[in-house]
Amino acid sequence: MRKLFALIVLAVCLSASMVFGQPLQVGLSAQQTGDVSITTGEGYFHGVLIGCASGVTVDVYDNTAASGRKLMPTLYFAGSATNQTHSVDMGSYGVFYDTGIYVDVTTSGTLRYTVYFTSK
Repeated sequence: MRKLFALIVLAVCLSASMVFGQPLQVGLSAQQTGDVSITTGEGYFHGVLIGCASGVTVDVYDNTAASGRKLMPTLYFAGSATNQTHSVDMGSYGVFYDTGIYVDVTTSGTLRYTVYFTSK
């Protein structure tokens, strides 16, 4: 029974690490505090976790600069002393990007955020 369980776990891990025959790199960006290019190449954008006590506007682009196709609609979170953390989840499959991920943020306060993505 243990061998069967181990075999099933191995099969699930191997199949989860492949998409169209390409190995995946699951990514979690370093904590960011301003506009930045997160990654380049193809992959899937899964979401972002944002912490800010002031109001913040967030745009995420399929690019290496703040232009081109947006991976999600522009987000705005109002400042709050009690609700300082916000998250955006793009679903279990994410949103495909082919150039990279660039995050453009606008705020008057201190900001920190982390981007979740899977590179092909």
